[in-house]
Amino acid sequence: MKRCIHFSFSLLSLNISQAGFFDFLKKTAVDIELQGMPYYAQSNTQWCWIAVSQMAIQYKNSKKVSQCKLISDTINKACCSNTSACNRGGFVEAVVPKYGLKVDRQLPNTSVVDASIASGKVPVMYLYNKKLGIEHYAIIQAKYQNAKGYRVYDPWYGILDLSNEQMKSRYVHEDYIWVGTTVVR
Repeated sequence: MKRCIHFSFSLLSLNISQAGFFDFLKKTAVDIELQGMPYYAQSNTQWCWIAVSQMAIQYKNSKKVSQCKLISDTINKACCSNTSACNRGGFVEAVVPKYGLKVDRQLPNTSVVDASIASGKVPVMYLYNKKLGIEHYAIIQAKYQNAKGYRVYDPWYGILDLSNEQMKSRYVHEDYIWVGTTVVR
């Protein structure tokens, strides 16, 4: 766990815009983070759950497993030669236990996220897009000190710096809402 010097501020005292706030976050030291967490983009349009599982498994077990191998093992079908035939949604809870990891379902709560990161557990955001009716997963990798923001490893949108407000209500855009947290341990 990385410890940094703490300082406090407000957007008004810094006189910066919201866009400027995110530039500031990128330069701000983190309070707690999952050091060494790998980032992987999803290999197929519906494989966010597989990419997040891949990141969690490699972080917790130091084991590199391809996304096609993970989905093949999960749905009991050979997927590496034709990944598009296995392009489907699913749940992190169906993948990571096969690699010796345990999962706990929690409500969307930043206190749970902070405690998980501090203890080396992997907090996974479970999101729902109310407009499209689709689900999405992303890993919360770090909390910025006193900045009230987080670094998120999203297998579709990339590595994101989000404020608490965005985490709770509008994620990448207003159609996504955070509906649960899966803690991988």
